Amino acid sequence: MNEIQTEAPAPISAAVEIKAASVSIGDVNLLDNIDIRLAPLCVTGLIGPNGAGKSTLAKVVARQLSLSSGECRLEGKPYDAFGARDFARRIAYLPQSIPVATGLTVHELVRTGRYPWHGALGQFSADDRAAVDEALAITGMDQLADRSTDTLSGGERQRCWIAMLLAQQANVLILDEPISALDIRFQIETMNLVRSISRMRAVSILVILHDINLAARYCDEIVALKEGRVAWRGPAASLIDPDVLEPIYDVRMTVHTAGVVKLAFPKLAD
Repeated sequence: MNEIQTEAPAPISAAVEIKAASVSIGDVNLLDNIDIRLAPLCVTGLIGPNGAGKSTLAKVVARQLSLSSGECRLEGKPYDAFGARDFARRIAYLPQSIPVATGLTVHELVRTGRYPWHGALGQFSADDRAAVDEALAITGMDQLADRSTDTLSGGERQRCWIAMLLAQQANVLILDEPISALDIRFQIETMNLVRSISRMRAVSILVILHDINLAARYCDEIVALKEGRVAWRGPAASLIDPDVLEPIYDVRMTVHTAGVVKLAFPKLAD
């Protein structure tokens, strides 16, 4: 996988702050008084049991879901201060269920990431072409640019969609379970790519993960949700601890150390 070290276009300074965020549908509270901040150069892992509100929070950050109460701010301004195109220049979102791209080549799909930057007539400029080429190279998809997306493996397809987000040149990336359907090799490759993008582009990344060991290894900060509330937050290095994990998942945990790496596993029944 190639990493292009050329200077990226001047980024738009971006920091997301979600304050006292609550989302309710009828009498059901999906999120309750959530605070979260996404900083540049930081990969924030969002973990927690099923139904904890992780995807709901991701949709809130991506402006795909409105709050019942609370506020969302980007660059210090309320979300509603940004039009759709201006917002898309700043925040890019990859949902858990990847949209269908039947019939498109890899290059054509990645090109769609440039939609917020097109001129009035939607002309594809030299800057657009350069952004697409760089995104393909960073993700290692340049050699597959002419392949149909229908023929890609799961890992290749995920890298293709991440390339599309890179072409969008947003400074905040929201990734909802990007490795859930991948084998171990592609999980590691994808998380290496995510961390590399954060450093290379100085972007903020929010990534939903179920594998707590990978979250501890590849993320900088962790936010754990449980029943729609923040159950724990802190540096990723502090996550692998039974005292932290057991209240989040209601499962007894044990920790094994391999060199300097700590790994957490559910404790077998006595």
